[in-house]
Formats: sequence, C-alpha cells, structure tokens
Amino acid sequence: MARVAAESTRPLPLGGPHKVRAALDDVGERARVSALSTRALSKPTRDEHLVALVKEGATLDQAGSHFGISRERVRQILQREGIKVGELPGRMEARRRLRRERLGESAPAIETMWQEGMTYEEIARELGVSPRPVKELIYERVSREERLARRAQKNSDQKRSPEEWALQALRDAARILGRTPSSHTYDELQAKGLIDGPRSTTITTRFGWAAACELSGLTPNPRSPSPRFGSRTYSEGDLRAAMRRITQLVGHCPSLTEYDAHRQAGEPTAAAIRQRYGSWLFARSQLLG
Repeated sequence: MARVAAESTRPLPLGGPHKVRAALDDVGERARVSALSTRALSKPTRDEHLVALVKEGATLDQAGSHFGISRERVRQILQREGIKVGELPGRMEARRRLRRERLGESAPAIETMWQEGMTYEEIARELGVSPRPVKELIYERVSREERLARRAQKNSDQKRSPEEWALQALRDAARILGRTPSSHTYDELQAKGLIDGPRSTTITTRFGWAAACELSGLTPNPRSPSPRFGSRTYSEGDLRAAMRRITQLVGHCPSLTEYDAHRQAGEPTAAAIRQRYGSWLFARSQLLG
C-alpha cells in the first residue's frame, strides 16, 4: 500500500499535450488507491459515502471507481435507496463544478493546446469532456485581445481560395525542408500535421506538380512529375500559346466547347487544360492573365 501511494504522488512531466495525459493517468491512479483504501469500509458506511458522492456530481463510473465496484452495482445501490440520479437537485451544477476542477488541474496544458491551434472540440475529445468547460477555461485564462487575434487569423484562413491554400502549403513545406518538396516529402509533412494543405494528388490534379511549384515561387525539382495527357507532355507555355491563339481567333475568352472546335492538331485538348488547372475558368485566368 505504501509503495502504491508513493507512486501516486510522483511529479507530473511539464509542458505540451502529454502533460494532460499524465494528469489524467495520475487521477486514475489516485482513484485506484482510493478504491483500495475504501474497500475496508462496512457496506452501510460505503453506501452512505457513495450516495453522497453521487449527489456531489460524480458519475456512476466515477463513484464506482472510487469504491472499487462496477457502475451497475452503483446503480443498484442507488435504486435500493430510492434515488433517481436525474432528479437530484443541483446535480447538473455539481457536475459542471467537478468538470471545472478536473480541467483546472490541466489548465496550462489546455492553454498550450489552444495556442498551438487546436479547437475547443479537439481539446475536449483529447480530454474526454464536452467542449463547453474547455471554452470557459480558455475565456478565463486567455485575454480578450488574444482570442480576437486568433479568431481574425481563422477568418483570414477561411477566406483563402482552395488554390491559394494549396500553394501556401507548398511554400510552408519548402520552408520546413529548406528546398522545393517532392510530392512524397510533401505528403510526409502533411501526414504528420506539420503543414496545412491538401494531398499531393489533389495539387497534381489541379495544377501539375511542377506548375504548382512555379506558381508558389519555387524552382521545380528536375525530377518533379508533370502531368501527361495521352502520349504528350505539355508545358505551361504550350497551354498558354494555344489558349491565346484561339482567344484571338474567336475574339473573346473561349468556352470549353469553342476551344475544342478551333483546336489544331498537336495542341492540348480543353479536357487536358481543365485537368491541369482544376477548372476551365481558373485555367483561363492563369493562361490569359
């Protein structure tokens, strides 16, 4: 018993989300030690304490863990005492108070997770609680100016077009690597959560990998893949020349059908251009801009 108690008082590691997990593990171990110490109580005394614990806001699982019994056994004891948990006065407020106290132990780690960009919902899932107490804690610990700055940044990010989102992700990957990323290294960074952007296949489909690198202000790698249409590889210059020739011919920006109607042999098809840029309107804006 002394050995277990000594282990339960060990200091927690500092910093980062792992502090939250360590705190939760420590809470669980304290509950186990508490269960060991309360098993010696007589059943009437145990039941009296159990009822009081539930009235203070503990869930059936928490009360059972405290006394080393199952959730179902707690329910049976409450039923025998004629207690309906949902009808206990002040129980909801007591549960909210317990949640705040539990979160308070991990408040610095929760604030760090929020500062690193996690949402209230993501933090709540990490802790196994509802988002509301997490939001309340952040409002208590973080200044209004910081919260407004975070919201402004989020709104700015949401206003970016899908194209700019993808190109910014390429720039971020290049900054981390110190060089132009390949599609493989880009996907590795994206999978690790180090960059915020679409998969490389999405970028390749919308732009072509080499073209996306160029649009991002990066120098394409010599072996960066370029999209192929049929048996021919078209450069961006080929696409631009064909689009401008047909524009001059019809006297306005051609529709997809008009382009194919005036396309000459050897020029890329409208489908190839649309595949390269993701949409016909975006292709025209890039090639005629």
